[in-house]
Amino acid sequence: MNFKVHPHEKVMREWLDGKAIQYKNNNDEWVDIAPYETSWSNSIEYRVKPKEPEDIIKYIATYCDTRLSYPLLHFVPCNIEDANIKMVFSPEGQLLEVSLS
Repeated sequence: MNFKVHPHEKVMREWLDGKAIQYKNNNDEWVDIAPYETSWSNSIEYRVKPKEPEDIIKYIATYCDTRLSYPLLHFVPCNIEDANIKMVFSPEGQLLEVSLS
């Protein structure tokens, strides 16, 4: 017996696994659908909703070089345990938050 594969089979499998699904409307915009509202129409384009990009967190350790006649601060990327500055950037690189520890 020869079965025909549904055109949206890959997206349907993701939907069954609990992923959020979107469809493309008449304005070429991706719109979220409720998990129980899809009809899987052949004339509609579907996709798994992309994950939102996460903020980028950088941890910095600073120290002052006292060997010179003037203080010179050094900023060194490090792990969270050694950090005294936490900087949060948007996915686009905009500085959102700075906190000192």
